[in-house]
Amino acid sequence: MSVYLQKLQSGKNRKWRAFVRVKGFPAQTKVFRLKSEAKEWAEQEEANLKAGKYVPSSSRTVDELIQKYRDDVLAFRKNNGGNQRFLLNWWSDKIGNLKVQEVTPQLLDAMRNRLRRSKNKAGRIHSPANVNRYFSLISAVFRSAVLWGWIRENPMRDITKIPETPGRTRFLSREECRDLLDACKKSRQPLLYEIVLLTLSTGGRRGEIMSLMWEDVDFENRFITFRQTKNGEDRNVPLSSEMFALLEARRKPKGKLYPSNGSRYPSRDKQYFCVRHAFSTVCKKVGLENFRFHDLRHTAASYLAMSGASLLDIAEILGHKSLSMTRRYAHLTQSHLHEAVERLSQAIPRMDEVSNREEISLES
Repeated sequence: MSVYLQKLQSGKNRKWRAFVRVKGFPAQTKVFRLKSEAKEWAEQEEANLKAGKYVPSSSRTVDELIQKYRDDVLAFRKNNGGNQRFLLNWWSDKIGNLKVQEVTPQLLDAMRNRLRRSKNKAGRIHSPANVNRYFSLISAVFRSAVLWGWIRENPMRDITKIPETPGRTRFLSREECRDLLDACKKSRQPLLYEIVLLTLSTGGRRGEIMSLMWEDVDFENRFITFRQTKNGEDRNVPLSSEMFALLEARRKPKGKLYPSNGSRYPSRDKQYFCVRHAFSTVCKKVGLENFRFHDLRHTAASYLAMSGASLLDIAEILGHKSLSMTRRYAHLTQSHLHEAVERLSQAIPRMDEVSNREEISLES
């Protein structure tokens, strides 16, 4: 640490420059009007560096931080971070020009309140879960900034998550499911029935289903592998007999199972079509209201629960990393709980067995 007098180019004004160097960190320097201020800053900065709290004197912008997060974190994740890149673009547009040190808890809290009252592109108010996703991501970005020594503390540290409403669990009744599959068979898109049936029998997400390649189908062991999954891990799911027969009938050596034109608009070529549009058309024909493609996944999980599958089985098939997501189907597995309690009661000694032991002990 050193403090010395520095003359400016004009020669009229003088400033005190503090210089701090600690092994393992870049040199720090700053100019002050008074020598006492320079010395105080240098002592504090040296203490912070030795404690591992490095804060650069030249503040970087939030845009620079976001770009570094993209390059050093998201680039190594499956699908390059997926939807997180869209959320980062939103943050870059809102506060990208600010210095990292200028982002305060008060600023973030005000932004969160504005986002809660604003509407998305569909004209709906942002849900608590949606707002939490925005701020969970920026919290992760600032945690990385602390790790990289850009800031001392995460400005999101005192901001808690908004309580979320229970997850949507809309699923089809057996009659609705039968009508939907019948309409899919009659659809102008010949592969729609197969896509819907595969979703119902595996619980796959739309993106997972549409990303499937023929190489992902194991015809020998009769299971399918989802590789482009939300949690970044591959997932193997067995194929039902009907689903296996459909795939076997049009088996190919390679390529995509379900070619799509990648557009929200339908294509004239029946081989390339928009699943979302075709599915929406079929739902309208059978009178299914408030039903989305993702609800087929909820239907698969609900049918698994009602058929006696455990929550662990459902979580493994659907690819849930924790049981918190799977517990929404717990109310459908009550019969399983009755069976478990009945097995427990069989292991406990019965009343007459306990009474007999007491009689024997008294006689002896």
